[in-house]
Amino acid sequence: MSENTCAVRRISPRTARFLLILGVLALAGFAVRLAVSWELGHNDPSSYAPGPETDMATYLSLSAEIGSGNYSGAFYYQPFYYAVFLPAVRFLFRTDVLAVCVSQALCGLGIIWFAGLGAAWIKGRFAGLCAAFLAAFSTMLTFYVPYALIEIQMAFWVTLLFYLIVRAYRRGGLLYWCTAGLILGIAVLSRGNAWCFLPVLVLAAWWSRRGRTSRFAAACGLALLFAVLPQLPYAVRNSR
Repeated sequence: MSENTCAVRRISPRTARFLLILGVLALAGFAVRLAVSWELGHNDPSSYAPGPETDMATYLSLSAEIGSGNYSGAFYYQPFYYAVFLPAVRFLFRTDVLAVCVSQALCGLGIIWFAGLGAAWIKGRFAGLCAAFLAAFSTMLTFYVPYALIEIQMAFWVTLLFYLIVRAYRRGGLLYWCTAGLILGIAVLSRGNAWCFLPVLVLAAWWSRRGRTSRFAAACGLALLFAVLPQLPYAVRNSR
């Protein structure tokens, strides 16, 4: 086997240092979120016992029905959160408070990581670390972690979509466009106004493949297809 075949792309020392610092920031943000969640999750009644008129109570109630297999209604708003996310994490943890706190703190870690990577792809490593630092110690991105609301999960989808669009624009591989479309579709299931990001995705695809109409059409077509796919089971159920 030739030396070229065996060659492995190496990470430069500067990139390795950037990834190390980014990882430290992500873990620091995760630790802060766990600490804040521990305090609020035990001292704020709206976290562990939300009032029946709140969205939190609705999400927890619907996810409990779906988790037990007793849900028979239609999916009427923000279904991914209460139909997929909460049932999955409640299955893994013993209490609702622990499930929400840990899972959304992990989403916060992902926000920090992908914000740093996305900004670094656009403007360099220093910009990436600045973005990660701001995300790690953002008051709102920390405060909402222990509450069964879609804000943290939606922030994660938007940040991941931002990173994937930037990566697809820079690298141009169809796999990145498909993945970006898939995340857009899941984000739409979390909050319908995520469709507003579709023009951004289309514009990025056009700009990265300008002058190559067939490749632009392929990137947009696949992205749109993968955006629709996650919504089909919900649409079929609601139609029936």
